[in-house]
Amino acid sequence: MRVCAEVCDSSFEQFGEREGGHEETRSACAVRSGGGGGVGENLVGDGPGLLEAAEGGDSVVAAPLRREIRGPSGGDANEDSDPQPGDDGSPVKSCSAETETDGDRGNPSEYLVAQSDSDPDFLWDIRRPGYLEADTVAHCGNSMEGDFVWSLTFTDIYSGWTENRATWNRGAQGVLTQIRDVEISLVFPILGFDCDNGSEFLNYPLFRYWTGRNAPVSFTRGRPYHTNDSAHVEQKNWTHVRQLLGYDRFSNPDLVEPINSLYTHEWSQFQNFFCPTLKLESKERINSKIRRRYGKPQTPAERLLACPDVTPEAKQRLRETLRSLNPFHLREAIERKLKMIFNLHEETKHGSAICSERVFNSSRPTASFR
Repeated sequence: MRVCAEVCDSSFEQFGEREGGHEETRSACAVRSGGGGGVGENLVGDGPGLLEAAEGGDSVVAAPLRREIRGPSGGDANEDSDPQPGDDGSPVKSCSAETETDGDRGNPSEYLVAQSDSDPDFLWDIRRPGYLEADTVAHCGNSMEGDFVWSLTFTDIYSGWTENRATWNRGAQGVLTQIRDVEISLVFPILGFDCDNGSEFLNYPLFRYWTGRNAPVSFTRGRPYHTNDSAHVEQKNWTHVRQLLGYDRFSNPDLVEPINSLYTHEWSQFQNFFCPTLKLESKERINSKIRRRYGKPQTPAERLLACPDVTPEAKQRLRETLRSLNPFHLREAIERKLKMIFNLHEETKHGSAICSERVFNSSRPTASFR
C-alpha cells in the first residue's frame, strides 16, 4: 500500500486487482504501482482508519497524502469503463491447474455432478452473507506431477470476506478438514457453497457434510470451463494467494503448517479488516462499452457490521477484534512469517539439489573406458 510505503521505512508488496468480464467486486486494498487511480479513489473506504493507526505511533503521514486520502467524499458511486485483461499490470496467465483435468485421480461421480446444481442463481439470495464460492490454487511450479501444497480460497459473495487455507495435495479428507476450520472461524453461518467440478470438492464426504445436517447447505457447482461462474473467488486467487506466495513449487509438507498459521491469523485479519473493496452496483452499456458503477469502498468487516442479517453477538466479536488490531503491526508479522516460509522453502530446494547431485555422481562410472 502507498500508505504503508510512505509511513514505514520498508515497503509492503503492492496488491493489485484482477477483474473479469462478469466479476462483481474489485480489489481496492492498495493502489496499483504505476497504474491509474489515486489513493483517494481506492482507499477512501478505509484510508482514515489506516491514518489513525499510523499517526497513533511514531510515524508522521505527509500532509498531501493525508489530504488525498481524506479528501474525496464517499457519497458518489465510483465509475469505471470496461477494463481489459492485463490493464492493471497483473499477469494474465493462470496456473496449469486451472485447466488440468483430474487425470489419474479419477473424475467426480456422475451422481454427485447431477446432485450439485450448476445454476445457483435461483436458489441464492446474495443480499445476505453466507453464500461462499470456493476454489483451489496449485503451488506446483511448472509441473502438476507429484505431491505439493495446495491453497484453498473461500469468498463470501455479499461481503467479500475471504479465508484461505493450505493442504497437502487435495484429497477429500484434507480439504474437508480445512473447510471445517473455516466454518468455525466465520461469524455467520454458511448457507450456500459453490465450487468447480474438481474431485476435491465433488466427493461424497463433502456432499454428506453439506447435505446431511438439519438445515442443509445449498451445494452447487459452476459449469465446466466457465471460470466466470466463480468470478468472486477467482480474483481472490490472485490478490490473496499468488501475490502473497508467488508461483514457486512447494514440495515440502512441512510448509503447510506455517502457511496456515499466516492464512488463519495475520493475513485474514489484514485483508478482511483493513483492505476495502469496490462492489458493483450497476452496469450500463453505452454503444460498444460497458460503464460500471461501484458503491463506496468498504472492508468486508464493515459490510458485515452494516448488515442486518448478522447477529449482534457476531458484530460485537468483529468490533472487539478490530479494536485489537493494527495494520502496521500485522504487516510486520506477515513479513516475518513470509521470511520463515521462504527460508524453509529454500532449504528444501537446496536439499533436493544436493540429493540429485549425489544420485548423479553415484551413477557415473568409476573407471575410464577406452
